[in-house]
Amino acid sequence: MSIFMLIENAEPLADGIWSGSTPPHTLQMLGEPKTSKGTISVLGVEEPVFDANAKNVRFDAARTTVLNLGTSDRLLIVAQNSTGSADAAQQDNISFGPGDREFLRVARAELTGEAIKTAELLLRGVRAGSSGDLKRGKRLNFSNVPDNFWYVIVQPRVQGLSITVRGMPERFGGSKLELKIDRPGYTRFKVAKPGDVQEALRIIGLSKRRA
Repeated sequence: MSIFMLIENAEPLADGIWSGSTPPHTLQMLGEPKTSKGTISVLGVEEPVFDANAKNVRFDAARTTVLNLGTSDRLLIVAQNSTGSADAAQQDNISFGPGDREFLRVARAELTGEAIKTAELLLRGVRAGSSGDLKRGKRLNFSNVPDNFWYVIVQPRVQGLSITVRGMPERFGGSKLELKIDRPGYTRFKVAKPGDVQEALRIIGLSKRRA
């Protein structure tokens, strides 16, 4: 018999990704977490159902994996095998700072097709879960301010993005993206298509924040 869970006040971040809120002890009933680091919990859910009007996500508890158990009520829900039905109008309510808008302008000028969509979905997802702004550095580099827990480089030659997050690769568990050690204490990986965004947001969400 299936047991369904309902996460209310869910906000769509990108296709198949939502933010929500629930106590960590509730998530412990779903099984042993893959990792237990940071403040944000992450659920991997098979075929979740998002109701845009009611603003809730419904899913089968038996088909759910606790990818990370955080210490706060903040929650990230990631569809494992479905793109879901995120409401685009709600996503457009996200506010971008001047640096964020500069990043999008550069991405649209230097990238094409799927790579542009990837950049847009990525930034939208990050900002839906974390306030801040991007600050352009040399050439096509952008660091997050005031806390540089993630850093992104637009890469026209390979038509993608290079992302660096604070934390060593083992912090983020197994990933379909190739995680490499960057400078001491940081991990680097690349994204190039919209299908990479869900996993990229999971990793960025687990990156170490400054107190």
